[in-house]
Amino acid sequence: MRTFTSTFVVLLAVSGPVRAQTPGDPKKWEVGGSAALFYAAPGLNDTQYRDQWYFEGRYSAAIAHYWTENLKTEVEYATSGEGSTYRQEYRTVPGNPANYPYSVESFHRLAQASVRMVWQFGTNRWVHPYVSGGFVGDRERRRIHVAEQYQYVSGRSSDPIVRVGEFDPEPTVEYRLGVTAGAGVKVYMSPNTFFNMGAIGSYSRRAATLSFLAGFGLDF
Repeated sequence: MRTFTSTFVVLLAVSGPVRAQTPGDPKKWEVGGSAALFYAAPGLNDTQYRDQWYFEGRYSAAIAHYWTENLKTEVEYATSGEGSTYRQEYRTVPGNPANYPYSVESFHRLAQASVRMVWQFGTNRWVHPYVSGGFVGDRERRRIHVAEQYQYVSGRSSDPIVRVGEFDPEPTVEYRLGVTAGAGVKVYMSPNTFFNMGAIGSYSRRAATLSFLAGFGLDF
């Protein structure tokens, strides 16, 4: 995070005197794609022993319309790979100790559709820092896996006792609404093509995400 912040500040400082070669006509549309390092906190329960975050890849495509040279509305669709977290739960089964602890692996695959307003600093420059904010809709597919868990009662010379049997319920899907915000910088390689890097976060009903992205785009 410190590296990203330092880079953003440096690019913001140098963006003032650097200008594009030709002003050209005002841009109206922008398209782009990106890949990201994606961190997510599902926030499923209040169990004391659990993973707070999981790590995966995130891939997105976006289209934007410029209202002015600096202000645009951006629509983005993003999807992540399937990540997993572990948590500890308890159950009481006849013949088992009371509140026997067992491990649950939870798998998550998240798709997000976002609408953001983006303010792009600078006029006709090669380097454009920007900030964004808006709303996001999440579609999260979840599935869990409970592996067979057993216990040796009187040493490993005896057969283990199965405390929890293997369990794989049907996947579930949850939809939720939230907010999103981000910041980054566009570095133009030509008057219409650019390299984009930045960070985007979202929050929706205890679930949170953070993405560090890089990609390419075209405006026209």
